[in-house]
Amino acid sequence: MKEVYLFDPPGDARTWALNAAYAWTKAGNKEDKMIRLYNQWHSDDLGKLVGQKVPLTSGGNIVSSTDNLRTAAFLPAKAWDEPYKGFWKPFYEAQNPYDSDDDVEDAYKQYRKKNPIDWTNMHSWIPQNMLVDALRRSKF
Repeated sequence: MKEVYLFDPPGDARTWALNAAYAWTKAGNKEDKMIRLYNQWHSDDLGKLVGQKVPLTSGGNIVSSTDNLRTAAFLPAKAWDEPYKGFWKPFYEAQNPYDSDDDVEDAYKQYRKKNPIDWTNMHSWIPQNMLVDALRRSKF
């Protein structure tokens, strides 16, 4: 095993999971063992993993260690709103072809009130989307 991916571990398990990953990197051949942490919340664990501060931004951030063996990323739920709207809008417009842009915007706001982006959405979206980054950085 050469790579460990942590996709959105819960806050109470994140530190434990990272400590287990750190211990794994120290066992056996340790030259090219990788750890990737993808999370929806910013935390001190991110900077500790990559050996540098991970800036807190509203749109999330991704930082790798200088040797590229560690990656820390966070993408908050708020950052998903515009991309999600981009997926939602064509379906709505197909069903409501005569609505104005303002009507579409109002409909989206009403939809969001009834269907907020919550941790369960993020918990699914982080693995399915961040796996692309992890595999791109992979040495497989």
